Amino acid sequence: MILKLLYVISILHIYHCENDFDLEPHDKPSEVPCDIDGGEPCGMNEVCISGQTSARVGVCKCALGFTMQNGNCIPSNTTEEYLSNKTIDFEVEGPSVIHLPIDSVNLTVVSSSEKKGNLTVHWDLIMGNGLANSLSYNKETLHLTNLKEGKLQFRVTVTSLSGSSQKDFVLNVLSPEIVNKPPQAMIKPESPVHGVEGSQIVLDAEGSSDENKIISYKWSQDNGPTVNLPALDTPVLKLDSLVRGTYTFTVSVTDSGNLSSSASVTVVIEAERDDPPKSIITLCESGDSGSITVRLPFEDLKLCGNMSTDDKGIVSYSWFRVDKLTEKLAVDSSGSSTNILTLTNAQANDKLGPYEFQLDVTDAKGQKDSSRMSIFVNKAENLPPVVKAGGNRNVFLPETSAVLDALVKDDGSVVGYNWTQISGPSEAVIANKDKSKATVSELKEGAYIFQLEVIDDGGLKGFDKVSITVERSNNEPPIAKANNVTVRLPQAVAILNGSSSTDDAGIITYKWEPSEDVSAKMIILDGSESKPVLLVTGLVKGTHLFKLTVIDQQKAESSISVYLVVEQGNEDLQSVEIILQKLSIDWNYRFRTKLQARLAAVISSAIPEITTVNIHITKFDETAEGNLRAIFWATTADARAMKRSVPIASDGIISAEDTVFILEQEWSMFTEFKIISVQTLYCKLDCSGHGLCSDVTKECVCDRFWMPNLFTILRSGWKKHNCAWSSLYFWLLSFLFIICFSVYLLTKRRMSWFGRVTRRRFRRRKRYSPVRTDSDEEADARRTRIERLLRKAKISDNDQEIVYLNGDFLSDLFLSVTRTLILFKNGGLFLSKIVVQISFLLSEPRLLPLPVPSSSESINSESDDLLGSANWQEMIKKP
Repeated sequence: MILKLLYVISILHIYHCENDFDLEPHDKPSEVPCDIDGGEPCGMNEVCISGQTSARVGVCKCALGFTMQNGNCIPSNTTEEYLSNKTIDFEVEGPSVIHLPIDSVNLTVVSSSEKKGNLTVHWDLIMGNGLANSLSYNKETLHLTNLKEGKLQFRVTVTSLSGSSQKDFVLNVLSPEIVNKPPQAMIKPESPVHGVEGSQIVLDAEGSSDENKIISYKWSQDNGPTVNLPALDTPVLKLDSLVRGTYTFTVSVTDSGNLSSSASVTVVIEAERDDPPKSIITLCESGDSGSITVRLPFEDLKLCGNMSTDDKGIVSYSWFRVDKLTEKLAVDSSGSSTNILTLTNAQANDKLGPYEFQLDVTDAKGQKDSSRMSIFVNKAENLPPVVKAGGNRNVFLPETSAVLDALVKDDGSVVGYNWTQISGPSEAVIANKDKSKATVSELKEGAYIFQLEVIDDGGLKGFDKVSITVERSNNEPPIAKANNVTVRLPQAVAILNGSSSTDDAGIITYKWEPSEDVSAKMIILDGSESKPVLLVTGLVKGTHLFKLTVIDQQKAESSISVYLVVEQGNEDLQSVEIILQKLSIDWNYRFRTKLQARLAAVISSAIPEITTVNIHITKFDETAEGNLRAIFWATTADARAMKRSVPIASDGIISAEDTVFILEQEWSMFTEFKIISVQTLYCKLDCSGHGLCSDVTKECVCDRFWMPNLFTILRSGWKKHNCAWSSLYFWLLSFLFIICFSVYLLTKRRMSWFGRVTRRRFRRRKRYSPVRTDSDEEADARRTRIERLLRKAKISDNDQEIVYLNGDFLSDLFLSVTRTLILFKNGGLFLSKIVVQISFLLSEPRLLPLPVPSSSESINSESDDLLGSANWQEMIKKP
């Protein structure tokens, strides 16, 4: 009972405080005003609550969970804490957004856990002072009037016997709603739109308007020939390749309020129009047309027809000269069938009349148009005179005077001459210095320079100089001096210096002459054969003789022989040749630098002792197949590599053989740079001491009676890398092998034949008269083949008789062996005779008596054919 009583008292206390915004009499101090906007702060555990009299001024009250005691807000007692912890489920019914001009609204607290009427409600305004009025803030339904645009935030506190709860509610008061109107669709250009076949028609609906925003466009075709619309949802519709006809297109626009409207346009396509061209001639430099005036001198005059126009394009231009002064006024022209006509070598025509040119232009349909231009050419303005003071000359003491005779040309007339001395060992006396021909005297040994100044009637001046050299009559011949020079390949240029040659009055001519035995590959550069220093390229190993001749002003001369010794340096010996599948025009410094860097990287990575490699490319040219040939040698400056057993000479040059071996392993570089082959520049093969190695083919050229190892040739792809075999021994052994093999085959055949004869020797033989059979014809054919081979082998008549007398055995042996030996030309002829002699010694004579055959024996046996004929020897000897 006591707890219930305390509960009721606390509820009444809270209700009183929250409704009257005041404390109980015994605890209540005077009300402390505060600024709702934060101008005057409240005390600890207090909040500023809006009052009823002012929207801006409120009073300080204890915050939720605190109570006023002795002027201070302290936490509520245990009973109040127990009650405040019991929450009440409630909602605020009413709109959260309203639009003016609605200026009133009702907000009601509805609880699902408490009955209506058991709640104590208080509405605290947290935000939106002055935006609304209410008669009461302590009822379940808050009635707001005089609403203004803005945001109102209330903190609703609900209290009942079971507990209390708080919740914020926000009400947005918006400006009056605007009624959405449908958009207005519009298409530009306005209907009807006219066009021609093949032209492009653009329909623009971007001019459509709406008070909010248009969000979509949709095009459609209402009538007309079928058209493939490129895009239906864009504001701009582009139509290409329309055929002749009338079309109607409609666009529908929709705004953000989902309202739409549409507009239509009619497009009329007519047949394509082709107007004739318009010919226009202008001066290319200035753009002048019609009639122009120019002044000499000028190199050329360009007439342009590119300003001519046609709606479909001009296809041809034709220029013609139409004036009647072609015989009197010459002019050269070029480009008569282009849009620019170039005139050269024009003459002044101010006294005869202008040049006239006509331009005809033609379009694709053959329509033409013409235009003309008149050109007046005035003579040139006054030019300065052209002065030639005469050629340089020599004066020999004791003669001390000379005549200066000038030649002057001017487009007008010359009004004055003036000779002056520019330099010299002494001041000379000039007579008639105001004439074109003057005389200078009192000259001394040395060089003088005189200048002639000429003035024409227009005040323009011209100048020229002349040199006079005074020399002694007793001249000492010059002395030619030059030192012998030694260079080492692959140095490209040799320098022979003859500038130390001397003369008492000065050398005026140098002449270098190579001796007749100097290689024609050595070329003199920059015309240096007539200069003090001779430059020679295309150097060839050896000692070469050059003759230097110097000549002074008196034509006295002196000569000296100079030796140029070209040695093959280690750099040249260790050079490597690369053949690339490229043209010489593709060889630029970018590709050269890239190749050098790649070669250096490959070589340095293959030799661990080397960190840096320098590639020196000395030459590049084209091979007969059109490929690029580059020659280089590689060096390194690493001292540690030169001290160890690596393929590097003392001067840092890397061996050519090792360079080739390293590069041949780098297949990726072959592919990247299209390398065909990498090999040493000079052939390094010793050819087994029986031949020379060709630097061109990199193969051995064997000496006489020597040949390469056949097995080596097969392994190297038919390349001659040695001369290890004697050709005499090879052919002798080959011959003996053929003889032995032939004897073996024929012996085996003969034994087989003797076996057949033995089996038949007891048969009675019959006598028959000679009858021509197939075997006889075969014998004649065999005899013919033997005679042909004997004639080819040049066998004597005696040797032929031996072959015939020894019958089938020698015939077979000779046919098999001689066919082979006849291929060896001269050596085969000799060996053929040897075959005959050997076969004669090995065979037995077969001159047997003629037996009497029996009538019962067969005439077709092989022995009857060979031995039974009474005149078989005569048959063999038949021609």
